[in-house]
Amino acid sequence: MKVFKFGGASLANADRFKNVAGIIAKHAKGKQDLVVVASALGKSTNELELVWQCYYQSKKAFVTALDEFEDSYLALIKELAIESEGEVKIKVKSLFLSVCEFLVKQKYSNQNYTYDLIVSLGELATTTILSGYLKEQGVENNWLDARQLIATDHTYRSGKVDFKLTSKQVKKHIKRGVYITQGFLGGTDIGTTTTLGREGSDFSAAILASVLSAEELTIWKDVDGVLTADPRVIANPRLIKKMGYGDAKNLTYFGAKVIHPKTLAPLQRADIPLRVRSFINKKNMGTLVHGAVNKNLPAYYIFKEKQVMVSCKLGSDFTASDILQLFKNSELAIAYLYLSSEYLIVVCDKLEHKIKPILGELGKLLVEVKDVKAHVFYKQTRSFIDNRVGKSKILGSNQKGDFWVVIV
Repeated sequence: MKVFKFGGASLANADRFKNVAGIIAKHAKGKQDLVVVASALGKSTNELELVWQCYYQSKKAFVTALDEFEDSYLALIKELAIESEGEVKIKVKSLFLSVCEFLVKQKYSNQNYTYDLIVSLGELATTTILSGYLKEQGVENNWLDARQLIATDHTYRSGKVDFKLTSKQVKKHIKRGVYITQGFLGGTDIGTTTTLGREGSDFSAAILASVLSAEELTIWKDVDGVLTADPRVIANPRLIKKMGYGDAKNLTYFGAKVIHPKTLAPLQRADIPLRVRSFINKKNMGTLVHGAVNKNLPAYYIFKEKQVMVSCKLGSDFTASDILQLFKNSELAIAYLYLSSEYLIVVCDKLEHKIKPILGELGKLLVEVKDVKAHVFYKQTRSFIDNRVGKSKILGSNQKGDFWVVIV
């Protein structure tokens, strides 16, 4: 059994959709048991977040926005020229209609609950179309609802996985053959929809791979694998062909987006290799993540744009430990930390729905909240660091081993 994960970029349009189907078909012809975990196509989750915002504006705005979003999926079905277009279209329209009818009956005040219900439509519709298209191409497959596989608690927008129950459910539904399911989604014991946090599809795939004792998890990306820098920031970065789980953990902790931070733990526990490779340059085998730390890992650089610096005073009500626990509970990765006898400064990802509750808890202890950027350097030369940071005003920096973090 292998597990493949395809992100939104790999399914951004009809041509890429066909390319993904070709990759799956190639492996299916080899009688390879396969679980395919797919994200919503393109930037669908961002678009559905706007639909979700419309829900709290007015019923008319919500219905109009949802209809417009649905039309983009119906257009994809038509462009793919699926012979069973009517059947696939009915299934997709049914998904949207059920959510729309449910939400227009009454206004739900729990915004995280409605968020998960609405944004889940992207993954559900995408995999429905992918499953139908694959059958048309002669690839028999079973479509599975991830909400019946990945069991979580009731923490909407950031569901905590019940691994024991998830294992039981996965083994009940997945046997032999090809399966198509959704990343990012989970379900509660009362049947409500949860999500695992933005970009959580990698984590979904890792959970399934670990439970199924998969031979390998392959994450298909629009880059050749794990690179020494983002090619949009640094020209011609090097491909890292092999790294250990510990190397990859460092990369994800400091903000490399090629692998989701939660992905590695279940894989390492089950000793399952992770391969990151390109859905464009399919001959390149990409990066293999497995085993011990690679002592010869090359220098790399990570640039984190959307960061927020939170500066606060320490007092009897809130110690440094108390404040850091707030960030830990919200699962916000801390890129930079400064502590004195009177002040604590934290830099982390700017995720509004997670930051706002923390700021509310801190209240009068807050001194300043500002948008910043973070540069993360590993084994880089001083000249490279100076060149990247340039004349920017440095707000803070720290070093740990071969790592340098500079905040500007």
